[in-house]
Amino acid sequence: MAKSYGADEVIDYRGKSSEELAEEIVKVGGGDIHYVYDAVSEHGSFEASTIALSKSKNGTGRYTHVLPLSDDQTKSLPKGVTTHHEMCNVAYGGTEEEKKHCEKYFDLLGEQLEKGEFRSQRVEVIPGGLEGVKEGLRMLKANEVKGQKLVYRIAETPGLKA
Repeated sequence: MAKSYGADEVIDYRGKSSEELAEEIVKVGGGDIHYVYDAVSEHGSFEASTIALSKSKNGTGRYTHVLPLSDDQTKSLPKGVTTHHEMCNVAYGGTEEEKKHCEKYFDLLGEQLEKGEFRSQRVEVIPGGLEGVKEGLRMLKANEVKGQKLVYRIAETPGLKA
């Protein structure tokens, strides 16, 4: 699916240690990784990313993450690697500087959506509004959700008054 969206390379992370995953990242990156955007920021992605960055030939790099780092994680970063915490969730409650930073990306995303350069994952609307959440959770637990977003239309919730 990622290739159909335009990805140059796809790495299957399942069943790999952080070291094995880092080796694959370095391999597909041509042997020298300087930038990592970690859209997961948990379940071993930090470890694999920083191992890959530590193999940089010039000893520098940048690790961008979406979830906060612990003090221990920050201290364990390779020397020469800087971090950036990308938090577009602050667009509605952050500082003015954070709001302006996010606004730039929201504008860019809007343009890309209009041009068809950016597409969302496949969407499955679960019927019944909020009553359908139980079914969505069942699907997630049964590992039936792959490469899609589950959507609930609140207005379809039985008994809900507008």
